Amino acid sequence: MAYETYLSSDPLLRLVVLSLLPGALVSSLGTVIHTWGLHLKGPVYISLFKPLSIVIAVGMSAIFLGDAIHLGSVIGSVVLSLGFYTVIWGKAREDASKPVTSSEHYSPLLLARTVDDES
Repeated sequence: MAYETYLSSDPLLRLVVLSLLPGALVSSLGTVIHTWGLHLKGPVYISLFKPLSIVIAVGMSAIFLGDAIHLGSVIGSVVLSLGFYTVIWGKAREDASKPVTSSEHYSPLLLARTVDDES
């Protein structure tokens, strides 16, 4: 095919197409997912997924790349997972114990005032 010969002839283009472009796409997808999660649940959940992504990366590298999993990786994964679920459990209890009142409503920090309101 024509694109295969063109990619093999230009190593810089090959680097861009095969490594930088997919990396940029995956990074932007991660940013979109984190932003959506931040909007949906708040900053506590988003900050927890950074250490959990390390655990996921270790598992994926063992499954797909056949990398060896060392004892330290397993212990670290267990500790990170326990910490993750402990915080999620605590956050769920905190949300469940909040009293829900009808007078509680969200208002903007700065209210729009006009000259007629002051007189």
